[in-house]
Amino acid sequence: MYSSDARMVRGLSIAVIILSSLAIAGMLVVMFFLGVGGAALNDPYVLNEIALNADQATIDELGHYNMDASDAAALGSFAIGLGVALTLGSILCSAVTLVAGILALLRHNQPEKIGAAFGWSIAGAIAALLTGRIITVVLLVVMAVYLNKLRNPAPAYAAPYGQ
Repeated sequence: MYSSDARMVRGLSIAVIILSSLAIAGMLVVMFFLGVGGAALNDPYVLNEIALNADQATIDELGHYNMDASDAAALGSFAIGLGVALTLGSILCSAVTLVAGILALLRHNQPEKIGAAFGWSIAGAIAALLTGRIITVVLLVVMAVYLNKLRNPAPAYAAPYGQ
């Protein structure tokens, strides 16, 4: 029979697993669309359209700068590369939170093995904070508190003297 703390850890870990899986799936969709954008930049028709509209890309206050098609393609490629790098970092952070949820789910009823789940939940909370997933941060911090309670149970109090 589970204690109420173990049931709480089990429920929180399931929620973390679901949210982390959704975050990874969302980031994979973002990666797909970044790939489509990168492929569009290699299309000659798109580059010709950029060249026709190049006169509109000016900076009036610093001087009159025009962008040609190759400059626009280079800027677009840089933006897509930056997007891919940030998305990969988000996938990595989501994987850390997923591992934290899985470890807590597997070890919530084994007090001798809770230390690793506690450490991963702290690391997962930091990783989720880096990616701005506040709900996951809160879930992981609460889960870490309950894992700590399971790892270090409160001592049983003895009756005072004379009773």
